[in-house]
Amino acid sequence: SQDQRPDTFCDQTRGSGDWYTADNPNSAYNQQWFSYMTAIQDYLDSLGYLDKSYYYFANEPQDQDDFDAVAWYSQELKNAAPDLKLMVSEEPRPQIYDTGKVDIWLPVLNNYDPVISHDRETNHSEETWIYFLHGTRPPYFNPITLDHPGIESKFTGWFLWKYRVRGIAYYSLNNWGKNPWTDPMTDNHNGDTFMLYPPSESNQNITYGSNNHRFVPSIRFELMRDSLEDYEYMYALNSGQPVVGQTNSADSHVDKVIGGLTSYTRDSEFMYNLRRLIGLKNGNEIDTIPDIQPPPSHPRANGPPGNYYINFQDIDGEPTADPLIVDGNEYMKIGWNDYDAETLGYGWYGDMANVMYQYLSSAPNELQSSIIYDDWGREKTFEFILPSGTYNVTVSVGWQGKTYSHNQIEIEGITFVDDEATTPDNSYIVRTKQVIISDYSLTMNMGVFDEYTMLNYLDIEAVETTPTVTPTPEDTPTLTATSPSEATATPTSTSSPTVTSPSEATSTPTSTSSPTATSPSENTSTPVVTSTPTSMDAPVANFGADKTNGIYPLTVKFSDASSNTPTTWEWDFDNDGTADSTKQNPSYTYQESGMYSVKLTVSNGNGGDSILKEDFITVIEPIYIYLPIVTK
Repeated sequence: SQDQRPDTFCDQTRGSGDWYTADNPNSAYNQQWFSYMTAIQDYLDSLGYLDKSYYYFANEPQDQDDFDAVAWYSQELKNAAPDLKLMVSEEPRPQIYDTGKVDIWLPVLNNYDPVISHDRETNHSEETWIYFLHGTRPPYFNPITLDHPGIESKFTGWFLWKYRVRGIAYYSLNNWGKNPWTDPMTDNHNGDTFMLYPPSESNQNITYGSNNHRFVPSIRFELMRDSLEDYEYMYALNSGQPVVGQTNSADSHVDKVIGGLTSYTRDSEFMYNLRRLIGLKNGNEIDTIPDIQPPPSHPRANGPPGNYYINFQDIDGEPTADPLIVDGNEYMKIGWNDYDAETLGYGWYGDMANVMYQYLSSAPNELQSSIIYDDWGREKTFEFILPSGTYNVTVSVGWQGKTYSHNQIEIEGITFVDDEATTPDNSYIVRTKQVIISDYSLTMNMGVFDEYTMLNYLDIEAVETTPTVTPTPEDTPTLTATSPSEATATPTSTSSPTVTSPSEATSTPTSTSSPTATSPSENTSTPVVTSTPTSMDAPVANFGADKTNGIYPLTVKFSDASSNTPTTWEWDFDNDGTADSTKQNPSYTYQESGMYSVKLTVSNGNGGDSILKEDFITVIEPIYIYLPIVTK
């Protein structure tokens, strides 16, 4: 909120009557200053630079006084220089844009809200850029520090494309106050204040021109360059920039790398292969880009979709039952594990410094007794590897008898709990929605910054598993789902049992008996809801592979992912019309370079089905580099 302009300007001395609290743009100082801004605009325009210029006039306003100052100053700047773009390093805020005018908003990534930014661009012609701080921690990617994996620098261009972000800013490209070659740490983060190194490893002056006036780029800097070249590939594929609210030909490919604000594909080989295929399409070397997917990284991803049940808890604490069986389903016990793709096939991304567990004996059931949360209210991302397919997913959040006002859960880009409150009267929120998994991994984003989300359990059920009802001799009910957290059984007799949520099941017959179940493990109502796989249909063919590209000889392990229990398999690994294997999950070695289409035909007693994945496997020749032999 302080006036940062010069104390004196054009023989005028700045005073308190020249700033926003006085609201006097016609003061002598302000007349000189705003005339100067008009002159800058006109000068840039005369050189043809105006559309490439912006005035970065405010940095990270913090409170209402700051917002008022930014709004007033931007309004007066626009009166003096309406075509000069204005930037402020802040997310779009009504405290500013209701009375002011900002052309370029610059939020730090962890404060970026695509919904608000897209509205400002669509309806008010205001761009959004992003920047990163050393405090931009997991689950968000961060390309600027040495403490994050290198692939995160490669995400930059793909992220900009997905969210229609128009630019990035970085505050310290080459701060060499201390020697970054030997002392890279600042504020407990390595590389935070430099992306370029000094030419001398001792950080001393060098002879002018001795290195052709070149800085030394960091690997992070070069990877970010590569990512912006990836953006150019998408630009060429789309024949132009992406537009907010419009889907384009590059989006489906970008979505395979950037699944959401905190959901990313961390398979660099897949990422580079996808870039290569886009390049081949841009060069008219292929007609279509194959629909490749990241290979599965855990054995659980092989085979057809199944059912998976997770209780989030302290694995060394309550509940101690082993195995943990609730309503006939065995629940995995998962705590605050770092993501481990190969061994566990699940885990978390995020700052684990303040994660907590709680077990409540007062909760309505065993599953909702367990709670995990972050005591500082930091966002987290959970990944769970499983076969690609369609699933009904149920999540529960809450804490018995307490109020938490900002629970947030998003799964595969679908909002399940939208910044919602639990209260003593309604202590839990249980939601079920259908999600489609195409990359062998379910991604769940949890939390709102500085707010609690109290997570209980997660049910993941393949749609091929259909709910049926086992009736009593007196009743013949059929189960009908009426909402994500409610299913009503409507019998042909006088009994009307109703299941209202995973934590409550109440049977209310027309007779005098009224059995009530208080937890999933104490369900005494009838009918009993069970799950049995559908087996009376013809199979639907589908498959995956542990890799889809590489140099020859390339051995690929294929995995059947067909539904409805096939009993025979016929694989054609090069689509030449000849069956190469009849195993369910075979391996095949490609001996020559090329792009191979793969066909799988499956059948059972009820029929058969085939699927052809064109250009599914890409085999390339090895690259040989010959070095001269140097002898003395």
